[in-house]
Parts: sequence; C-alpha cells; structure tokens
Amino acid sequence: IPQFYNVKLSPSKNKIAFYWDKTGRLELYLMDLASKEYEQISNGEVPRALRSGFIWSKDNRNIIFAKDKEGNEQHDLYMLDTQSKEITQLTDTPRFQEHVWDVSPDAKNLLFLSTRNGQMNLFSLNLENREVAELTDFTRPVMGAKWSPTNDYILFGYNDMKNLQNIDVWIMNVDGSEKKKLISMKDGSQEGVAGISKDGKTVAITSDYEGVSKAGVYDFKTKKIKWVSDGKYDEVASAISPDGKYLVCLRNHEATIVPIIYNIETKEEKKVDFP
Repeated sequence: IPQFYNVKLSPSKNKIAFYWDKTGRLELYLMDLASKEYEQISNGEVPRALRSGFIWSKDNRNIIFAKDKEGNEQHDLYMLDTQSKEITQLTDTPRFQEHVWDVSPDAKNLLFLSTRNGQMNLFSLNLENREVAELTDFTRPVMGAKWSPTNDYILFGYNDMKNLQNIDVWIMNVDGSEKKKLISMKDGSQEGVAGISKDGKTVAITSDYEGVSKAGVYDFKTKKIKWVSDGKYDEVASAISPDGKYLVCLRNHEATIVPIIYNIETKEEKKVDFP
C-alpha cells in the first residue's frame, strides 16, 4: 500500500510538500491546498529511505533535503527548485552526517546539524556564497534547533547533565555567541521547542517533568512558563499562532492522536475533528 511521509506546509500556507512512494520509490510531491491538485517534483533525486527530513525555503520556491549515498547514512544537503525542478548540491561531506533544520527569516542562511567536526553540532550555511560557520562546539550532540522569526536568536536542544536522558532548551545569538541554558524543569526531564511567535516574545514548548508530556508557552518578558496542559493526558506542543494567542497541541488518549487548539490566556480548548 503506498504511503506518504513528512508533510510540510509552505511558508505561504497554500501548498504542502510530502514524500510519497506511489511509484514504488519515494519521491517529492507538491499539492495545491485550494485545488487539491498534486504533482511529482522529483525523479529519483531524493533518498530511497527516510533517515532525514526536508524544509521549505522562505521564498516558497525551494525545498532543502538531506540525502545519503546508497544507504550509507552519511547525508549531504541538496536544494530542489519546485518550479524548474533543478537540483543543487549544497554540501559535500561524504564521511559525515548532515541534517537540515531551519532557514533564517531573511532567507540568507541555512541552519543544519553536522558531524563534520566530530560530534553532532549546529552550523549555518550562507546560501549565496556557500560559506559554513560552526555555531556550537559541544562534546555531546545537539538535538534540533529553531531560528527566531526576529532573526536575533536561535533555540536548540542540548544536555550538559550527567543524566543522559535529560534534554534542556538552550539559546544563543545567531552567530553562535552567548550560549546559555534557557529552560530546564528538572534533572532528567526532556524539554523541546515546537515554535516561536512572530514577534519572538513567546515560545511553544513541551516537557515531561511531571511524568507525562505537557504543553506550554515560555514568555521571555516574565521568564515564566504558562502550562495549558493539565497533565491528565499526554500532550505535545505542535505550533504557536503568529500572534502568540493560540497553541496547537497533539493529545494522545486511548490510542488516538487528537489535535487540540488552546487559547493560551484562558486555557480554553477546542478539539479539531476530522471526517
């Protein structure tokens, strides 16, 4: 049975991109959300097996993905022009892993993880001149990252504790300077970032510090977290609205995943029903 994977909404929110093995091989497809028409935009250039993901560029035109060679799991980064179908190789590190994570809001720099200098760390790639800058140099792996919409900070996951299960949220300037731990609920808990409001003032997070995943919003002004989840169900933050007023979560209850939209101020919830 053909299956599709990694559905990603375009920045303009009028198209989705996804992997689909309709032909017997994974290919990239685009769907227009208004007309529901879709087209295949790759022809054998994307990976045969999914060990890494892809992202949209800020111009709504390009898709950046990771691909290994013959299943060796050593990924390079490529850019696919959705209009011309032209493929451009962005990195060439055949002995290392590289995974794309985000693009700066000015569309000039790509944020990616790489083992090119040893451990899995964060790097930025200038999309114009292809210059690479190392942003972190940790002895343990960095786990994911988000570039702020205001282009003044980057959030990422890292663990500097003895407890190897621990994951905290860290923050740094976009040039990699002034790294510091931002959110750490307790030793051994795992915190993660789902999104950042358009003004960069609030961050959607998830934490399991009470034994169940809870969703909330961190406020840079108050330096406090407002939890919208009450802990009755396992809930993971998925996205925050651009105006910072609503939080989208995925609730896991009785073997069913249900999208929930919370009003952050009132904690009023709305279930999203699908036919």
